[in-house]
Amino acid sequence: MKCGGDSHAKIRRRKRFAALDVASIIVALSILITSKAKAYAIIKKANLKD
Repeated sequence: MKCGGDSHAKIRRRKRFAALDVASIIVALSILITSKAKAYAIIKKANLKD
């Protein structure tokens, strides 16, 4: 009985970790996109100054 309970807990944890991984990937991607956009804007401004 205890082993069965442990396996269920592991499956639940895995599902939670998978959801967290997806969320962290989305957050990381959005941060990368925004930082790239900011860098692009800074480069554009620098080019306009020249």
